[in-house]
Amino acid sequence: LTAVTHFPQHMQDALARGDRLPLDFVFQGTEIVICGMGGSAIGGDLLRLLLAPQARIPVLVNRSYDLPSFVDKNSMVIAISYSGNTEETLSCLYQALERECTTIVVSSGGILGDYADQAALDLKVPSGMQPRAALPYLLMPIIRVLERLDIIPPQDTSEAVRTVSALQTAIAPSVSTPTNEAKQMALSLTAPVLLYGCGTLAVAATRWRQQLNENAKMLSFDFGIPEANHNELMAWEHTPPDHGTSDLGALPGLRGHRREGIIRYAFSYANAARTARLQCRHHRSGFKNVSIRASLVRINEPFGSRCMNVKSHFAPPDCMPSIS
Repeated sequence: LTAVTHFPQHMQDALARGDRLPLDFVFQGTEIVICGMGGSAIGGDLLRLLLAPQARIPVLVNRSYDLPSFVDKNSMVIAISYSGNTEETLSCLYQALERECTTIVVSSGGILGDYADQAALDLKVPSGMQPRAALPYLLMPIIRVLERLDIIPPQDTSEAVRTVSALQTAIAPSVSTPTNEAKQMALSLTAPVLLYGCGTLAVAATRWRQQLNENAKMLSFDFGIPEANHNELMAWEHTPPDHGTSDLGALPGLRGHRREGIIRYAFSYANAARTARLQCRHHRSGFKNVSIRASLVRINEPFGSRCMNVKSHFAPPDCMPSIS
């Protein structure tokens, strides 16, 4: 909690670290591949979405033991592991060095740090933090380095710092619940939590789900719009809430969407808990009727969200064939 409370200060420190790094190489390659897992990879996801409209080359995120086959000496590989000991990331680093990629390592030490002298750049971050709380150090210095290498145009990082600083004041642990939206939402959540994010905010939904999983030990799932329009939406279309209206107008990218009406109806559950009767068929016999309370959260804007509880009834299985 202390680390999260100091998030704005960590952002500023991380940017300063990126400014101070000596860059004695140039990069004129074909793509950037960011390798990482869990909390060490979410910075790569954010970077990919932030830079997609701006970067002159593709930015990809790789969560795997192996690099894609197209990665070669014309590629930049950024290996991120806060501990420096994540085996998947280490495996990718070994392959990147073998393929003579331009390699950047980001870690607080560990085995990854031992290979720093073989990389084009060693981006050392402070130790002693939980990886999921170290996001500023796993994201901001990379942005600064890519700026300095002329891969991306200068970013308005000062606005990001100001925004997070304002939040630091508004939802600090010392702010009481009646005026603290973060505490109010925390008290309203009931597992499992279903998170929906639209466009670039789909990554915010993923980040939130990871935080709920790891910090609150709470079951949670995230879905992205418009991808959910082609699968998840079908379930809500045929098993809609008993009543209620929809209001997702604040979701970026939704207004004017050709399926705006049904998306509004299917994904909004404002004002009160509503009953959604879902048929859940299971191939195993003896599955009992269960009733759970699910919290559905939609992310409306970069730092806004709304939470609502939905009581869902799951019926016993009776006609799904066995899965071999």
